[in-house]
Amino acid sequence: MRRPIASSSDGFDAPDLWDTGKLSNTQAFASWNGSTLSSRDHVYWRVRVWDADDVASSWSEPSTFELGLLEETDWTAQWIENNEFATGANSLPLFANEFKVNCTATKARLYITGLGVFYAELNGKSVSDEVLGPGYFTINRTVLYRAYDATDLLTDGGNVIGISIGKGIYNSDKPLLNRYRKFTTSTKPPILKSQLASTRAMVSATLWFQMVHGSLPPTARFSKLRGMGEGNMTPGKASPTGQVLRVTVQIGNLPIFQPVP
Repeated sequence: MRRPIASSSDGFDAPDLWDTGKLSNTQAFASWNGSTLSSRDHVYWRVRVWDADDVASSWSEPSTFELGLLEETDWTAQWIENNEFATGANSLPLFANEFKVNCTATKARLYITGLGVFYAELNGKSVSDEVLGPGYFTINRTVLYRAYDATDLLTDGGNVIGISIGKGIYNSDKPLLNRYRKFTTSTKPPILKSQLASTRAMVSATLWFQMVHGSLPPTARFSKLRGMGEGNMTPGKASPTGQVLRVTVQIGNLPIFQPVP
């Protein structure tokens, strides 16, 4: 097996990130020994293999992967919350924002997380087919986030982003006993952090809006929200929402069969 890895799709003849060379073992993976990668790096790779008679296959089609936000300083967004959050089993806080893009975006990523579960739309279209993101995690130790490709969802000119956020395991009404323990609270509403990176950065801050009445019915869609700022929306609040989450332990790379301590 051999994998050349480059920072562009036409760089395989002289890969600038790493070339594994021909590996003679039977493993399908190799520990990274190439150039140091940074947040948001987009990486291209392809592979070929040799059979038992040492005859090489043709090259595979190029594939890619992209790094997320590796450093705490990569996050410039703030946690935001709706202090008028309407409690109840069907409550669904909504945050929305209008912003302008004065060019055709060639690459845009939406980084988003929430204490709770969220659903996000750009210009009335869902940013993903995922629901109930970012998934289950030990919320008092770790907060997961999602990165979405928003390039094709942006328009040259005015844009609208809308995010609804549910309670999830952050504020569970009825934790399931004897199965797993949920992190529960009754004093704080769900909160979120959102960051859109393109030719300009748009982050969760004081320019966000929240619904006057605190929430929308779960069946509502952002594509039906028009005339924001004309009475149906009110400026949201961006502020620390309690104890700041900090890194308490760094866990190195582990084989998949080795449990996290």
